[in-house]
Amino acid sequence: MASCMGCMLGCLFIVAALLQGAAAQTTHEVGELIVGGYYVWKVPSANFSYATWSANQTFTVGDKLQFNFATNDHDVAVVSKAAYESCIKTDYYSIYNKTSTITIESAGEHYYICTIDQHCENNQKVAIMVSGSSILSYSPALTLLLLLGAASLFFFF
Repeated sequence: MASCMGCMLGCLFIVAALLQGAAAQTTHEVGELIVGGYYVWKVPSANFSYATWSANQTFTVGDKLQFNFATNDHDVAVVSKAAYESCIKTDYYSIYNKTSTITIESAGEHYYICTIDQHCENNQKVAIMVSGSSILSYSPALTLLLLLGAASLFFFF
């Protein structure tokens, strides 16, 4: 009887943990991110920073970055870290001259600048850090529940 009771208790812990898990999981699904949020790709005003915006985002391989801007007023160039830091406008991997959506194809650091006039020097540039896959994590409470449930199953068998 104690063995059966232990089994039921263990199953209860696991079911409770799984139910909580649905709420405790945080995931990032591949999606489309408008660079700057609702802010369009342009020379930022004093109260906006692309660096702050990107620091508050989670980027994963497969995400799409949407750069919205007026044709001929701006562009977006994919550049190296050195070109990003020094605003070297002629050293780019690719350049887009109209509103564009760029799919992130690899993990690591990615750098984008505007090559028009002094826009890059005026902080129209963004650096992002991309993780290799979607993020999936569990809360410490859920982990504890799972461990207790598993331990109770082994204890009573």
